[in-house]
Amino acid sequence: MKEEEVNRCQIQNWYPKFKSLTIKTKFHKLPESFINYLIDDSGPFLLPNSVTNEDAMSNRVHNFEEEDDFQVPEEASDKEGEPPLNRPSFPELEIEIRESIRRHNYTEAELECTKRRSLD
Repeated sequence: MKEEEVNRCQIQNWYPKFKSLTIKTKFHKLPESFINYLIDDSGPFLLPNSVTNEDAMSNRVHNFEEEDDFQVPEEASDKEGEPPLNRPSFPELEIEIRESIRRHNYTEAELECTKRRSLD
């Protein structure tokens, strides 16, 4: 598949032509700091802090810490003297996305952050 063919499949290329045949779509410009956060692999991937203090994982996954028999392995315990991990925050983007969800009453995310590679 050629790069030109792959590019034609990107939503920003086909959506204008098929807008009347698909769901309403709102494109959000991602800030550079958010893109850097997604591609940074220098440490653990931490969910961002929420401006509304909502837990992104609540009611979405089983919380093992609530189990009676939950135990933290010794090697995973907090190490004294280590600073706490700083979770990133993207308040403007979060507010914008929350407003889109509220307005449209649903959401479907599509990120097009793939690395370019040879398409031969």
